[in-house]
Amino acid sequence: LPEAIPQQPTIAVDAALELYNQRWMKNATAAVQLSEAGIGDSRSRSLRAGFVIQVLISLLLHKICPRIFPPVALFDIGKPDVSYADIFVASQKEKKRAKVVGWMAGIILGVVIIKKLIMPMLAKTTAWVLARGMA
Repeated sequence: LPEAIPQQPTIAVDAALELYNQRWMKNATAAVQLSEAGIGDSRSRSLRAGFVIQVLISLLLHKICPRIFPPVALFDIGKPDVSYADIFVASQKEKKRAKVVGWMAGIILGVVIIKKLIMPMLAKTTAWVLARGMA
């Protein structure tokens, strides 16, 4: 706010507040959204599991392939050259990436379960049925 007033020495307080809102509202909103995404609203006092998983997947992807996947967006908090709005946008991209990785992991796990557990049971059951039918 002090930056908005000296630039316009004859500016009214209402106009200064409006100018301040134009410059900083996006970052203030993003800071609240980041906080609610990770910590939760005022009713919740613990980290959200989905948020923790998102950060862990992003960290893992960056460690495995740093040229393709950027560092975890939250690690940019406190850097003077990165705004909360930019961090929020990057965090949303991480969220989408984590969902894709989660779906892929689920599909792979499903295929493994089918191949390792269900197919052998199905083969044994089929053999048993055929043996009983031929006896």
